[in-house]
Amino acid sequence: MALQRPEDKTDLANLGLGLIGESRIADIDGDNAVEIDAATVMDQVIFEVEADYPWPELTVVDAELTLDDAYAPGDQDAYLYRFDLPDDFVQLAKGPGKEKLVLKDSTGGFVDYDLMGGYIYATADEVYLTYIAESEDPSGWSPWLTKAVYTLFAIYMAPMRNKSKTLTESLVNIYEKLVRPRTRSRASRNRTTHRERNTSGRKNSYDRAGRGV
Repeated sequence: MALQRPEDKTDLANLGLGLIGESRIADIDGDNAVEIDAATVMDQVIFEVEADYPWPELTVVDAELTLDDAYAPGDQDAYLYRFDLPDDFVQLAKGPGKEKLVLKDSTGGFVDYDLMGGYIYATADEVYLTYIAESEDPSGWSPWLTKAVYTLFAIYMAPMRNKSKTLTESLVNIYEKLVRPRTRSRASRNRTTHRERNTSGRKNSYDRAGRGV
């Protein structure tokens, strides 16, 4: 059976809700309890899945980063400058040999950097970043990215809708079989992304929902 292609996040949410036996919602931006929960969960799920693998349909962007003028490095800091990451950043892009395309300065030279807590710390005051941008429009996604997102959405929503642990665990198994063969090793997920530190509770809810519970 062909995988379904939703037109928007409401369609995407309804595919996930169908997996846990919940009724469809009219609008993910609506104001009833299920719609509010769905909107909150969906935003995190999209980021989480897209950050986990370099899905080919996602856009690679080259951007000059904005210098954070308020940053005051300490005497022992190796990086003298701090830059805001773009709002749509999900992960660093990779080159042909699968090496990460590191930060470059205005001359095209490579710049030492650290990626932490929503910022890039660097040794140059003008830098350019090649990164993979988040996509929130499912109409352009592959069937595999689509299924990964609505399955993880269902995993998060199941305990919120008082579904059984057995159902949640079965969804976790589906998600693992779908996504894990496509992703990098588990150890590499220790990388820091700009939203992981601020939304770690949502990532932990995946663990509580089915893994190691």
